[in-house]
Amino acid sequence: MRTPCAASTRERGRGVTRRRPDPWLLALLALGLALRLWRLDHWSFWGDEIATLYFARMPLAEIWGADTHPPLYYALIHLWRLLGEQETTLRLSSALVSAATVGLAYGCGRRLGGRAVARWAALLQALAPMALTYAQELRMYALLEFAAALALLGLLALFQRPAWAAGPWRGPGGSRRGWLLFGLGALLAVYTHNTGPLLPAAATVAALAAWWRLPERRTLARRWLLVTGAVALLWLAYLPWFLGQADWVANNFWVSAPGPGEILADLGWIHLGIAARTTEPWIAALALAALLPILALGAVGLARRGPAPLVLLGALAILPPALELLAGLVKPIFLARTLIWTGLPTLLLLALGLERLRRSAPPALRLAPALLAAALAARLLLAGAVYGEQAKPDWRGLTAAPGARRPPAAPLGT
Repeated sequence: MRTPCAASTRERGRGVTRRRPDPWLLALLALGLALRLWRLDHWSFWGDEIATLYFARMPLAEIWGADTHPPLYYALIHLWRLLGEQETTLRLSSALVSAATVGLAYGCGRRLGGRAVARWAALLQALAPMALTYAQELRMYALLEFAAALALLGLLALFQRPAWAAGPWRGPGGSRRGWLLFGLGALLAVYTHNTGPLLPAAATVAALAAWWRLPERRTLARRWLLVTGAVALLWLAYLPWFLGQADWVANNFWVSAPGPGEILADLGWIHLGIAARTTEPWIAALALAALLPILALGAVGLARRGPAPLVLLGALAILPPALELLAGLVKPIFLARTLIWTGLPTLLLLALGLERLRRSAPPALRLAPALLAAALAARLLLAGAVYGEQAKPDWRGLTAAPGARRPPAAPLGT
């Protein structure tokens, strides 16, 4: 049985399924990379980036538990810095990882609706303002988004076809790849940022909600416990440091409790790319007017195909911010950049809505071109706003000073 994402041909006489390459994918990857490389060295390193370089300069054995973040990103930069410690060279690591996420967004869109939706998803990710911002910083947020996109690629396959997910593990058409993508993405996430465990936690809630009545639920539950249990077991090695860092955050973290307006502004930045503090009001209004109806259109269209994928996307978009805000009752930790990956489900719904709008029948067809143009214009304007003037201190050259090698009084980044 063919699925919308198959877009493949069968070799005669051999029964081998092959996918034809999409010529648009390479173009969209090139666009995403070009946007991430433009003005990559315009700004000097700032405080958090200098902290990254400080920890990355440590011996590998000392990186573990040195900061309030897991060690994976610093270990990778420790190796990457062998290519050089210039701003462009070091930030290139984030730019390349972020550009690779464009390809993963394409894969997620293809699973949901075929090539057309995949192209929209890749285009939106290439232009995503928040992704562009952290693709040009020497911090772990681009890697965190990549890890979540990798997990989401596997999760969408599992949620779209639960009978397949519970079927043969190996062999032609086996479900092993979907489970492994989810497990690998979740493992990368938990070792990249301390909010990474929210990814498998939200996915588990979605699985319980979507699968509990299915006849395959026992097999699915066993495999889910196997994969998430393996991730948890591998993460246990870091748990003592995680608890110590959580204690430091609870007693010393500097973030103040956000008000309702700040929370809404951050959610708009994560999900729609609207930076309320820097975006011109008319651009923000255009983005809301164009993107929200298309988002709703995509959600309705996905719900008609079956509830499971929509439950998954909703859980990944809504539960992590809700849990961070709930934790904020003890100690405020709500920061938009830590939730960068929760914008991926929204992006996929926008891609579905854009394709549905493009293919809509009369009389909606008369309105479709205008809405499509407005949506793309809003995305381009929001992406362009990223390259505006940013109030970052000029610390260029500070990392070469002796003081840059001394331990900071407290961890600088989050």
